[in-house]
Amino acid sequence: VMGCNCNELPCGRIYGVPIKLSIYLVIFALYSLAGVAGMNAPAWCIILLGLGGFLILILTILVHEFGHGMTAKHLGGEIIHILLWPLGGLCVHTMPEIRTANEKLWNDWWVTFNGPLTHVLMVPVWVVLIALLFAAYGLSYSAADFWSDLNPCAAGSLSRHPNVVEKGWGAVLLLQLCSTAISVNAILFLFNVLFPLYPMDCSKLLCTGMQLCGTPVQRAARRFIWISAASVLLLLAVMAWNIYQAIATAKEEDIKHMLQSSGLGLLPVHLSVLTGLGLAVWGGKQTYEMKKLSDEKRLHTHPLFSHVPHSTRNVRDIANGRPDLLVEKTVDMYEGEAVEDAIAVPRAQNYGAVRMVGGQIIRERMPQPQG
Repeated sequence: VMGCNCNELPCGRIYGVPIKLSIYLVIFALYSLAGVAGMNAPAWCIILLGLGGFLILILTILVHEFGHGMTAKHLGGEIIHILLWPLGGLCVHTMPEIRTANEKLWNDWWVTFNGPLTHVLMVPVWVVLIALLFAAYGLSYSAADFWSDLNPCAAGSLSRHPNVVEKGWGAVLLLQLCSTAISVNAILFLFNVLFPLYPMDCSKLLCTGMQLCGTPVQRAARRFIWISAASVLLLLAVMAWNIYQAIATAKEEDIKHMLQSSGLGLLPVHLSVLTGLGLAVWGGKQTYEMKKLSDEKRLHTHPLFSHVPHSTRNVRDIANGRPDLLVEKTVDMYEGEAVEDAIAVPRAQNYGAVRMVGGQIIRERMPQPQG
């Protein structure tokens, strides 16, 4: 773990695990709070709804990341810290080194799988709670209401019960927070399982799954790079279409709201579109870096392929124009490949190599010709 990062705010510990909060998540929360400021509701209800939604998001992400971390701990690793950031969370942990390649793959797969699994366990808890609240206010929570909360494209169960306002704004607040909790769990589950972009859980499940099915490392990496690149282009296309639709269907009051948002220093773009664009840019950057590592045979330095065997040797620094200098080079060792194939060592010419010995440059003695 690197030193101090000013973009990460320490937030204490949970069960001895340091929790850090990305400053960008705070900005994300303020932006989303500004988005609900125009609701036709009392100010206190709007503020509590924004803060409550933010706390539900934090709680959901923490449970998800502890699903990763506790699995890693069960398999012999340790949790270093958990970072909360706009795209979810990151659980930084260790794993035991004394394992076979197959064991590493299976361990990584289970650690990754048990993160999204937490959402499957949390949703029933929130469903029971919202059903009890509906019953307490003399209403019925149906299967159609549940689907409306679970479907990210739907408006939520409260849109099906406009008479909830008659029960008071307290009832609206509690029911809306429970509905939000169900939606957040559904979105985070789909987001992590269906988006093949690093560091989403889907990337780890896909890469380890291909290798567990017998796909060689290089081929698995190339397939994932193509899938990831296609996902980035598709996401950009969807976001561009959403922006076009918003502009084409904008009414006069919508344009006024956009201008007011601009006056507050906010981008006149829906939060989901802004998030999608950010994810596409981030995913494109990660995909390019993985392709570069694949071309240089340094996939072992990437978290998705840390189990790949590698070898280090002293080779002449031909690339930098210093054939007289020996440098260390570490590259991947793929199955069926010898060390000589992994690292091409240029044939020595009429020069000796130099080494640093005791702070001094020592040139190797040239071999004497046999005559």
